[in-house]
Amino acid sequence: MPALQGVISALSALIITLNSLYGIQMGSSTPQVTGLFGPVATSSVPVAPIKPLTPTKPSVPSALAPLLPKAPESDLGITLTKLRGAIVNIICTSKDPKVRSMSGSGVIFDSKGLILTNSHIAQYYLVRDALPEGAISCTVRTGSPAQAAYKAEPVYVSSQWVAANPRTLASLGAKGTGEHDFAVLAITQSATPLPLPGSFAYMPLTKGETAQGTELALGTYGAQALSSKQIQSSLFPTLVLAKVKNRFSFDNGRIDLLALTGSAASQQGSSGGAVANGRGELVGIVTTSTQTGDIASRETRAVTVAHMRASFKADSGEDFDSYFKNGKTKDFVEVFTDDSKRLGILLVRELSR
Repeated sequence: MPALQGVISALSALIITLNSLYGIQMGSSTPQVTGLFGPVATSSVPVAPIKPLTPTKPSVPSALAPLLPKAPESDLGITLTKLRGAIVNIICTSKDPKVRSMSGSGVIFDSKGLILTNSHIAQYYLVRDALPEGAISCTVRTGSPAQAAYKAEPVYVSSQWVAANPRTLASLGAKGTGEHDFAVLAITQSATPLPLPGSFAYMPLTKGETAQGTELALGTYGAQALSSKQIQSSLFPTLVLAKVKNRFSFDNGRIDLLALTGSAASQQGSSGGAVANGRGELVGIVTTSTQTGDIASRETRAVTVAHMRASFKADSGEDFDSYFKNGKTKDFVEVFTDDSKRLGILLVRELSR
């Protein structure tokens, strides 16, 4: 146990060193992104009312046993290593004056190359296809530093989120709760001379829920303090640990949102990043965070896998796990084509208002 704690401490020290080298100042206020890239919309703390789940211990049936944190803390070191191979940077550059360029995060959750990210990131793909060709270009990057690796296409963006947030691309400082803020992209081709791998490193989705106080691993491509040039050439992954300090439900008692203690992941660019448990399972993705003040005073919020499953079912009538497990990438792209066009036209119309 002491040896493993030493490994985790060494990893944390390495993260702090890398973040310091590439512009993230620990323990101080961080400046806004300068140059080409602007802040990702809905990247600040939620403002709409949500219901905190009481941390008290009511009488519950034994079926809720997965709420208890069973994974030993030591497994988080292994999870951090797995996250390094599964997280991606999604970068979209814009030539349209109405649309700011964007750098965000995502995580591969299926060996076919399916990426979970936020709707407020994936909407760039919808707008890309509704604007003249070449106005917006999006690339999936991997590695340390991030390098162009793949091209992707949207295979699901929440129509519920788009309907509730149609003007985030046109609004500076737009805020959101995280409700329905998830999307799925499919890797369709290589962005390099190398062919696509036969199978992608990925983080499987959890079947359980997460207890308050559980320590989790976060993997993102945070970029708040970097210039546009640094984002394009010197963007390194942020891998950190954080604890669940609160859990929230939007309307029905299900755990929809996790509030996590402040870390280097509490910054712009982390949206869509992975939140995983000690069993190496994805429990959610980063959707909002506070981005000013000392790291310890910040907060990261993650929309849970349970919320994504329920929201997808309500939106599409399909079971999330079965749908993406049984189909092929090209079929996902084809099925979503009409919805992608419809949602893209709606968003572009809002940009022109």
